[in-house]
Amino acid sequence: MSNSNDLIYPSDNEYGIPMLLDQRDKPLGVQQPVIVWGSTARTVKDAGTICFWTDDYRFNALWNNPEKLLNSFAGAVVEPNYSVVDDSVPAVVIWNTYKKRWLARFWQEAGLVVWVDLCVPSHFQHINLLGVPRGFGQYATAAWDARAHEIEKEYAVAKRQAAGESFTLMVYGGGKKVTAVCARMQDEGKSIVRVAHRSDARPRAGQGTRERLSKEKETD
Repeated sequence: MSNSNDLIYPSDNEYGIPMLLDQRDKPLGVQQPVIVWGSTARTVKDAGTICFWTDDYRFNALWNNPEKLLNSFAGAVVEPNYSVVDDSVPAVVIWNTYKKRWLARFWQEAGLVVWVDLCVPSHFQHINLLGVPRGFGQYATAAWDARAHEIEKEYAVAKRQAAGESFTLMVYGGGKKVTAVCARMQDEGKSIVRVAHRSDARPRAGQGTRERLSKEKETD
């Protein structure tokens, strides 16, 4: 079992957030099926790609035991989506970004393709991208109809970070509005791939996002 405090990866920022490895030699296609970690003990072994758009408690243990994910047969992983809400203090955002990027680098070193998680409030994207090299090509976000308008914003974030290199934005979940937005963007020639929820992973926003949506409803 690895202690996540034992390894210090190279960093290019003042907070020591680890740098991801360059993946320009890795495929930009989504390895199917995409499975939410903790959806069931059975299906994780069937995963092509593992994602973490679920409650934090379902994946918190990976911080102290990141090897556990390697017991699956997945070839790719989306970074853990630690809860960040609109009014999170920057220190929490930095710490959660450190954890997601440390785990991502650990899994990269083990041979997995990593997808950068962009499902955070837009005003924290500058922190969320710390440690992601320019020219990186694999990005992912969770979607549901209440935030379908965020997809194009996140695509723009991915495009800027890709810096002229080929890239893909994976969009996981969503209903009719998300389907329509993704279809239109694909018709426009944008490199976006929508992945539907599997029946054994119910469409449900993560803990932090549900809190954010609840606050938005209260202010409407």
